[in-house]
Amino acid sequence: PAGPAAPFPAEGNFLALIANALASAQLSKLGAIFVTATKLPVETEASPSLPALLGTESARTFDAAGLSVLRVTDTGSLRDPNHGKPGDTPDRIDYPRFLEGVRGIEAVLRNLLNPGPGGN
Repeated sequence: PAGPAAPFPAEGNFLALIANALASAQLSKLGAIFVTATKLPVETEASPSLPALLGTESARTFDAAGLSVLRVTDTGSLRDPNHGKPGDTPDRIDYPRFLEGVRGIEAVLRNLLNPGPGGN
């Protein structure tokens, strides 16, 4: 999709970590943690370059309330006309890659919930 400061790849074979302004300071670190836990390519982006990347209404609500937001997305809503519609069915999921995404998310959550010496 056009718009981000560093354009995303044309092929949707990656996950994107999108941070609001409050969480953007941790984005590089969390992206590095994510890639050490998974085989998936990962793109990182701070949402001030394209606020729509925060995506869901709940993410925008947390952002408006002054809370940190880190969104993990396959950016499917930006390229798949079936995304979130009746044609978006479980048989279209690449489950091995889905598992890789879960591994990356788990690693990020473990770090956020169990910060090492000196905090996050």
